[in-house]
Order: sequence, then structure tokens, then C-alpha cells
Amino acid sequence: MSTLGEEAAVRRLIARYANSLDLQAWDELGECLSESVYTDFSDLRDLPPDSLSREAFVAACRTALQAIKTHHMTGNVEAYINGTSATARVSALIFSRDDAGHVAHYHCLYLLGFESRGGKWSICSIVHRTLWRA
Repeated sequence: MSTLGEEAAVRRLIARYANSLDLQAWDELGECLSESVYTDFSDLRDLPPDSLSREAFVAACRTALQAIKTHHMTGNVEAYINGTSATARVSALIFSRDDAGHVAHYHCLYLLGFESRGGKWSICSIVHRTLWRA
């Protein structure tokens, strides 16, 4: 696959990751991830950075989003491919609404890491940096 083809695959994976969160499609979310995922959501939640198994990450998302509807809008993707690894800086606007009707908008930046095994890209690192919340 060409570098442009690999970049397109990474961009599709970013969209699939965001859409699976919004649809609460947990099996699909798991298909986006490596076996182990480094996470840093310390700007969003009071959690230290950690490495989680794919299953633990999906379970944490399921729990965190069970009473929340989200819509992730992503753009300004800067993807850099380096053989079987890649990184991307992604701007995101996350709209959220809980079951009680409380609404929040998060303006953030994702710093994502990817690995390719057997020609399939997966996300191995997710760092969320909140720019501001409205």
C-alpha cells in the first residue's frame, strides 16, 4: 500500500473510532484498538495516564458513556506514517448530553498513536488534551 493509501487508512480509522463511540458500538470500538492501549485522559477526567488492555478500554468507555450521548466532530488531521507505526494530531469538538439533559461541548486535541500488523492499522495510544469546555 502506498503512503497515501496508508494515510487514508489511518484517517478512516480515526473516523471509525469516533463514530463507534458515538454509536456506542463497543465491538466496533474494540476492532479499532491494539491489544494494549496507552491512554491519557487526565485533562478530561481525574485519571492518571495508564496502559489498558483492549477489553478494559472498551469496558471503561461503555461505563463512562452509558448515560451520555456524544457526537465527535474531527478535523485538521495531521497524520505521519513511519513504516508500521504512525502518529496523528487531530482537532475535535465533542458534543455531549446526559440523560438529565445537561449539555457540554469539549474543544480538544487528540494525539493518537497507531501500529500496523499484517497490513491492518490499529490505535495503540490515545492522549486527549482539552483546550476548553463550553
